[in-house]
Amino acid sequence: FFSVHKFMDSSMNVLVTGASGQTGFMVFKRLIDHPGFVARGLIRSTKSLESMKARLGPNVEANLVMGDVKKPHSLVEAMKGIESLVIVTSAMPQLNYWSLPGTIIKKMFGDKTAKPNFYYQPGEEPEKVDWEGQKAQIDAAKDAGVKHIILVSSMAGTKTDHFLNT
Repeated sequence: FFSVHKFMDSSMNVLVTGASGQTGFMVFKRLIDHPGFVARGLIRSTKSLESMKARLGPNVEANLVMGDVKKPHSLVEAMKGIESLVIVTSAMPQLNYWSLPGTIIKKMFGDKTAKPNFYYQPGEEPEKVDWEGQKAQIDAAKDAGVKHIILVSSMAGTKTDHFLNT
């Protein structure tokens, strides 16, 4: 994991956006546990803060900063002093529970293609988070002089006709 860093003389300051999410948490945890990195995690809410403290202990708060990728001005402070940015933010679909009974019935009758329906909360759509939010992060990183950006993304990665891939 980031073995190239062993050749560097000092710790690298890294910001992980989406640090309280599934993949973001794994990246953030690996970085804070690695002596070659000084990791900072971007989170959006006090709920995320409490979750991170419960998972990693109360001292982790010193490594966290609040911000929202849909509010570019909130990223300025988070980027200060950062050398590398790891973007692990993503729109999160919500399960439409009302679609489950129909899906189960269809599956019982042999429809192997039946799937439940999902939706996005207003303002949390892929266009807002995965396109505009990532652009805001990259722009803020560029303005702050961040040297390296790693973009972790899988949203619609297998759908060549999806608007994020055009």
